[in-house]
Amino acid sequence: MQADRARLAPICMFSLVIGVAGCASFKPAPASYQPHLERALTKTNGPLVTSVAVLDRQEAAKMFGLPLHKKQVEPVWVRVQNSDTNAYLFLPSSLDQNYYSSAEVAYMFRKTLASGRNQRVAELMEARCMPNVVPAGSTVEGFVYTTLNRGAKHLQVEFLGEKEFSRFEFLTYPPHKKYDFQKVEFEKLYELETMPDYSLAELPAVLEALPAATTDASGKGSGDPLNLVLLVRVGELDVAFGRQGWDLTEVLSFGNVFKLIGTFLFDRTWETSPVSPLYVFGRPQDMALQKARATIHERNHLRLWLAPFKCEGRFVFVGQISRDIGIRFTFRAPGWVTHKIDPDVDEARDYLTHEMLRSGSIDQVAWVGGVGEVSRQKPRENLTGDPYFTDGLRAVLFLGEKPVAPTEVHWLDWKMPPGTSGF
Repeated sequence: MQADRARLAPICMFSLVIGVAGCASFKPAPASYQPHLERALTKTNGPLVTSVAVLDRQEAAKMFGLPLHKKQVEPVWVRVQNSDTNAYLFLPSSLDQNYYSSAEVAYMFRKTLASGRNQRVAELMEARCMPNVVPAGSTVEGFVYTTLNRGAKHLQVEFLGEKEFSRFEFLTYPPHKKYDFQKVEFEKLYELETMPDYSLAELPAVLEALPAATTDASGKGSGDPLNLVLLVRVGELDVAFGRQGWDLTEVLSFGNVFKLIGTFLFDRTWETSPVSPLYVFGRPQDMALQKARATIHERNHLRLWLAPFKCEGRFVFVGQISRDIGIRFTFRAPGWVTHKIDPDVDEARDYLTHEMLRSGSIDQVAWVGGVGEVSRQKPRENLTGDPYFTDGLRAVLFLGEKPVAPTEVHWLDWKMPPGTSGF
C-alpha cells in the first residue's frame, strides 16, 4: 500500500502543477476601463482627427492584466477619425521603430502548461491593437506596444492616403511625475498684453542687452554664459525638443534627493534627474532639459528663462547650454558635490544648433553678441569654479510651425561664429 502511494505521489504533484498553471491569474479590465481619456491630446490635420495617450505602469497592468512595464513595454493609445472619402494606412513604426507586435508581447507572458490562458492573452493583445487601416468615414482606435520611455514621450503619428501623407506630433508626460516647468505659471510672469513686441530689425540690439551670464539666488556672481536664444510660438518648444530625444527634468524634492544620492553612488543613469537652479531675471530657470548618458555623471543639459518681450508675435526664451562631463567636490556647491562642465561651452551650443537644423525644427538661425570672447588660454570660471572659454556669441534659433528642410533655413546676417563667414 505504501509502495502504491509512493508511485501515485509524483502523478498527483504533476496534476497539481497542471491545474495551477492552467488557472494562472489573468484578469484584464473590461474595454470600458479608459482612464487615459482624461489626458488624451488631440490634433486635426485635414480630414483626420488624431488623439493619443500613454498608459502609465498601473493603468497598463490593470487594463491588460499583465505587468507590461516589467518587460519594457509601454502601450500608446491612438484614435483616428477619418472624414475623408478615402482610406488611410496607419504607420505604427512612426510612433516607435522598435514597437512590439501583439503576438510578441503575448509570448513574453506565456505560461508553461497553460495553453488556454496563453491563447486568451494572445487574443486580447491582438484585439486591443491599433488597426493598420483607417477606412473612409470611420473612427478606429487601439494600442501600439512601444518601448518604455521613463520620461516625457515624443509621439509622431503618421498616415498614408492615396495621395496624401499626414503627420501629427505630440509630447506626453507621465502623470505620476512632477517636472520643474509645471511649477511655473508662465502667463503670470509678465503682463502678456502689454509685453513689448519688437521687430526683427530691432531684435539683435535687444538680445545683446540681455544679461551676459547666470547668477546665484542673490543676483551676485557670474555663472555659466547665456549662449542660447529660442523664439517660439505656443506649443512649439516641447515638441521640438521631444523630437530630438531631450528629457524634461523633475523637481528637486525631498524624495528625489535620496534617489539622486543613490544614482550617484551606484553610477546609474536617470533621464529626468533634477538640475540645480541658476538665476536670470531674479528667478531660477523656468524650464530645464537634458540628454543623459549611461551614468548620471555625464549629460548634455540646458536651462531656459522666458524673456520679458516678444518678437513679431513669438515668445523669446534665453538659455544656457553646456555638457556635464563628470563629478567633482567643491565647497562652492550645495552638498559639496557638483557636475564638472566641458570648458568648451560653444560646442554644446553648436550641437543644439546642428541638431535643430537636421530635425527640421527651425526656419531661421542667427548669432548675436553675448558674454564676450573668452580665450582658451585665459578662461573664466562659473559659480562653482569650473573654467570655460567661448567666442562670446549666442545662437538665435527660430522654431518653425512645420518641419523645414535644412536647405530652406534662412541664415540671418547678424554676427557669425569664427570660420562660418561663408554661410
